[in-house]
Amino acid sequence: MLLLLILLLFGHKNEEGRIKGLIVERGMKGFTTPETHNKWSLRASATGELIFDNVKIPKENILPNKDGLGAPLGCLDSARYGIAWGCNWCCYGLL
Repeated sequence: MLLLLILLLFGHKNEEGRIKGLIVERGMKGFTTPETHNKWSLRASATGELIFDNVKIPKENILPNKDGLGAPLGCLDSARYGIAWGCNWCCYGLL
């Protein structure tokens, strides 16, 4: 089962020591995603392992104008509203 085509990764430090966002694509040399078989838990979800072995990220795959933890945490803050509204509509449908 192929689920991951592009990975948005936050954690690379630039020259100033700030965290940057990187786009990692399936097929990049050194990046592998082996399939996980015979899981004991979390069998209902597709989980796997991401292996980075000297992956070379081209400069065009570094997200511009975003550094630090503000970008990924801001995304999480925005997603919370969608999750909350989804839960509300599910509860409304049960009534």
